Amino acid sequence: MTDLRIYFHPRSPYSRLGLHIVRQERLAERADLSVHVFEGPPEGTAFLNPTDSKPKLRYILQDAPRMTLRAGLAIAPPLRPEPDYAAGIAAFYQAREQGKGLDFAIALSDARWGRSADIADESVLQECAEEAGVELGGGTDTEAHRAEDRAWISKDQVFGVPFAVIDRSGKTEPFWGQERFALIAESLIEG
Repeated sequence: MTDLRIYFHPRSPYSRLGLHIVRQERLAERADLSVHVFEGPPEGTAFLNPTDSKPKLRYILQDAPRMTLRAGLAIAPPLRPEPDYAAGIAAFYQAREQGKGLDFAIALSDARWGRSADIADESVLQECAEEAGVELGGGTDTEAHRAEDRAWISKDQVFGVPFAVIDRSGKTEPFWGQERFALIAESLIEG
């Protein structure tokens, strides 16, 4: 079967939109889906933080709500601009171990961008887990998961989110930006 790797980070409102497209297009039924956390580009590659550019940040603050409403999703930008993402990412890794990575990633992103919830708060993470059908607790080897994701990021040359890669026996096709995620479904049908 064809592999489909999705890269996200709860920091990005566009990541949330891409994840919802993956669910809406039922891409997990068309390919062997895996979801990975993007915490930066491959080693030796500069990370061009979009919020470092004031004009780009102003644009994002106008565009993200517009695109979110177009997708039919609630929008409530976070009051805490940069929470500690560690607990949410560790919870995501537990969800991924349980085969619920996509569901938890969506719940986490919806909490942050749809309800303005503090995703560093344990009670918020528990709500996300319940929504995704995940049992939190017991811990996970976060560093091993992070190393695995870093290896995939390097292999796929990921530079931002949302990002996806269709992998047909080593022949890869990348997609960057939620507006290109609908093309993934077309490519999987054609392929």
